[in-house]
Amino acid sequence: MTEDVAGLSLGEAAQAVRAGRLSATQLTRACLDRIERLDQRINAYVAVDAEAALAQAAAADRARAAGAPLGPLHGVPLAHKDMFYRAGEVCTCGSRIRAGWVADRTASVLAQARTSRR
Repeated sequence: MTEDVAGLSLGEAAQAVRAGRLSATQLTRACLDRIERLDQRINAYVAVDAEAALAQAAAADRARAAGAPLGPLHGVPLAHKDMFYRAGEVCTCGSRIRAGWVADRTASVLAQARTSRR
């Protein structure tokens, strides 16, 4: 693929990964590169865990290569608002009042999104 893969729609990215035209690792690296290039100016992310994102992408690529059943969003990196709890991670909801607050559970929508990406 020659176009900027970080600019693909969710459906296009999912189809490209499913079809093997693009690996989850390639897509994740492209998204991380875009974040690094633009976020200082647009300030869209509270935190980015590049290491975890790349580890999840590699696991998605291994699962696809092994012929595992693929969910509709398999291998597609997803970001979420800082208002959705993820157990063990800081969740500020964009407020200084909540600075440093760590969630004790994961929001249902994030748990369901993780399941659909497998």
